Amino acid sequence: MKILLVGNYLRSEQCSMQRFVEMLHEGLCQRGHQVTVLRPERHVGIGRSGTHGLGKWSGYVDRFLLFRPPLRRAARQADLVHVVDQGNAMYVPWVLDRPHVVTCHDLIAIRSALGLIPLKSTRLTGRLLQQWTLKGLRRAQAIVSISEKSLADMQALGIGEGALVRVVANANGFEHFPLDREEAGRMLREQGGIERDQPFVMHVGGDAWYKNREGVVKIFAQLVQRHSALPHKLILAGQRLPESLLHLIDTLGITQRVQALTDISDELLNALYCRADALLFPSWEEGFGWPIIEAQSRGCPVLTTDRSPMTEVGGEGALYVDPNDLPAAAETLLQLMQEKAIWERRGMENARRFTFDSMISGYELTYQAAIEQFYQK
Repeated sequence: MKILLVGNYLRSEQCSMQRFVEMLHEGLCQRGHQVTVLRPERHVGIGRSGTHGLGKWSGYVDRFLLFRPPLRRAARQADLVHVVDQGNAMYVPWVLDRPHVVTCHDLIAIRSALGLIPLKSTRLTGRLLQQWTLKGLRRAQAIVSISEKSLADMQALGIGEGALVRVVANANGFEHFPLDREEAGRMLREQGGIERDQPFVMHVGGDAWYKNREGVVKIFAQLVQRHSALPHKLILAGQRLPESLLHLIDTLGITQRVQALTDISDELLNALYCRADALLFPSWEEGFGWPIIEAQSRGCPVLTTDRSPMTEVGGEGALYVDPNDLPAAAETLLQLMQEKAIWERRGMENARRFTFDSMISGYELTYQAAIEQFYQK
């Protein structure tokens, strides 16, 4: 099968989406398919980043104007086109004459733009962009949701009506990267500046509001205030900390206890999971919650939010809290660390549900069904 994977604009700095397309490419090639990855290239985009200011607006020219001709040409050579991120569903009208699939990771941005998330408002330009995205999703021939939660959100918005819809869970991205504790410790010292015997809890995520990094810091502060003898640090892995979060950390008096690691490699992230005493992941919203199974697969106990999809993904291998109840969340985090051996075992058992082979097989079956459906019409 000739498959065209339509990836994300690299300057959008969406690391998880880059990893996702790489996983698909690797797995499909291993199954003998001819796979091409096509992304919008930088022609007009200016500045160091494509996420804000002129960099974002100039990047829109690359993504939404200049990308159409190469996408149309490449689509004509493919048996199937896969738009790997629903955030690019505005490309769907450009490939309607080919069998195609869109992966829906989450509908957080669209729901926010529609006023369905009280915690987050969206500016006019953002609302217009999300309306365009929603229109494209509603025209898609086939859609894969990565969780039952995302599927329910789709159905609530009338997405997928008359389309081929499947649920294919994400795979553990570190399934093929074993790492022992000693090697992990060496890597943390050399690349992360973390001393060998320093215990820590960690968080993984960007600065999007729904990642709730403010909640992470507040829960950790509650923990050390209540149990000052604990020697643990908080490692924040992800995007650079904004001034507002740095100010909060200082106000809470935990500056010496918090360390940020930005733009880290998958290898270093793997090492963090291997040595952390817990992953603190109190997100308000997720489409899946990849760090949950990544951590569990490495024996890192997980504390996350008591709502879907975190409960769907974490299963019986995680402990769950209300992020609004800071004292209770801090005490549950302490319990998790005290019962580390129990939650290591439960987490590793749960993570085995999310295999690389099952994800690739799910997409293969969806592709075949989409092609058959397309030519039967």
